[in-house]
Amino acid sequence: MKQTQNQCYGKVGEIPYTLPIGAIYVCTDSEQTFAAGSDGRPVEISGIDDATKIELQEVLDFARQNTQGYYGLLTDFYFSGTGTSIEITTADVDIWQDVVMTVDSLGVADERVSAMKDANATGHSGTGAVGDPIVFLLEGLQASSACSLRTSL
Repeated sequence: MKQTQNQCYGKVGEIPYTLPIGAIYVCTDSEQTFAAGSDGRPVEISGIDDATKIELQEVLDFARQNTQGYYGLLTDFYFSGTGTSIEITTADVDIWQDVVMTVDSLGVADERVSAMKDANATGHSGTGAVGDPIVFLLEGLQASSACSLRTSL
């Protein structure tokens, strides 16, 4: 079995006993497609009835809310404005720098996993001004989940 972020593929005889929640397994030697059921066991979804489709959608929604998150902070630069300007001199190399940026009012996208939202109402602290850097809050992130970060300075 080969896996590319919850999309597995291989032969029918190589289907694992369980799949990660939210995973899809596509058979390369048949027209069959399987998805992880609520207990993680593969359930065939090619040619399934409406009741099974509803159960599968619930599993996929659960996986979406608890597995992969996204957090974005965008400045005016993203919205055709001006970018944040910070000069880093040679003397500043190899020294931690505070992220100084002004986040646009439309520039916060908070699609973190549920556990992260439960741990912190917001995904960052700080205003981005000098002396008040933006600090990304990772509380609630678990070994079984991930959260991507996107910024534009």
